[in-house]
Amino acid sequence: KLRRTCGGRRWVPAHQLCAAVSETDKGSGSSFERAVDDAVRSLAHEAGRSNSQRDCVAWLDAITSEDGMVDSFANMRPRAAARFTCWDQYKNMRYSNVGRRIDYILVDKCLFDEFALVGAPLVEAEDHAGALLAATARGRWQPAPLRGGGLQEATQTTHDLQFTEPHTGMVYTPPGASDHIAVSLLLRAEVVSPRPLPSRAPDAATKACTFRSQRSLTSFFTKSASSARPSSELSTACKKQRY
Repeated sequence: KLRRTCGGRRWVPAHQLCAAVSETDKGSGSSFERAVDDAVRSLAHEAGRSNSQRDCVAWLDAITSEDGMVDSFANMRPRAAARFTCWDQYKNMRYSNVGRRIDYILVDKCLFDEFALVGAPLVEAEDHAGALLAATARGRWQPAPLRGGGLQEATQTTHDLQFTEPHTGMVYTPPGASDHIAVSLLLRAEVVSPRPLPSRAPDAATKACTFRSQRSLTSFFTKSASSARPSSELSTACKKQRY
């Protein structure tokens, strides 16, 4: 491993990092920038330190180490690489999978040990390449053009890829919904017993409603005209917004 100790702290000489980048790039067919990104990511893992706000990191560490809460994703998917839940949408970072995992489901350890299930596999392989494919729906979700115009539209079948088998992991909602995606936790049915669990998949109308236009901030301070519309009209309007 490319590391040394100095006063109890670990460090990597710059020339060795460059050598690691060159070795990573050699024969792989990847770009030099990708090799640099991989090398820096490896360095971050070696250092074991986050550049997130220290108070936030300390709080999360305390929740898991002192209060006995379990990070469900990290526990169930220990080998998953580069699985992020948020990307800088302004810079189109989702499409190169440069992001952060800042959305968690923290579970009391007793509840987790008794009822949590791993469920179906994650979308795509658990390596870096699989994470990029999952974040972009295998390239079907495209970045917003730099010249403007907003996010590009995708087909309904592409959006439907977010509806997967139940699992503890991540739900890759479309970029148009948010710069975050959802996280999921699968529990045994007994945890909600005797309340029955829904057994059917979402119907077409439910899926279509997932992509309704978001309300503007000002709309919360004005009377909505849709409040007086019959439910049948709202359902029809919702269906029309499918891609």
